[in-house]
Amino acid sequence: MKTETQITKENIKGYQSCKRVNYPNMLIWEAQGRTHKASCQRFLEFLEDIRKEIKEYSGMQISVINSEEKINKKTTDLKQAIKLYEDNGI
Repeated sequence: MKTETQITKENIKGYQSCKRVNYPNMLIWEAQGRTHKASCQRFLEFLEDIRKEIKEYSGMQISVINSEEKINKKTTDLKQAIKLYEDNGI
């Protein structure tokens, strides 16, 4: 399964390859990138809310630690994807 950062890099590559040559396709890639970026932002907010709730239930140590590790990994991936879009003007 691809990470959000990998999908972002593919979208940016498509966007940049069309930038000077094929304006209509560039607009399609840009729209796809904006849609993906918005999805990443919404999912990031959701995960951050979950992280807050997990900290409140820290009595379940083992499952909390495993869940938090997964959330941290996904959160980092989402933040990288969003930053890549912003760095490339999308």
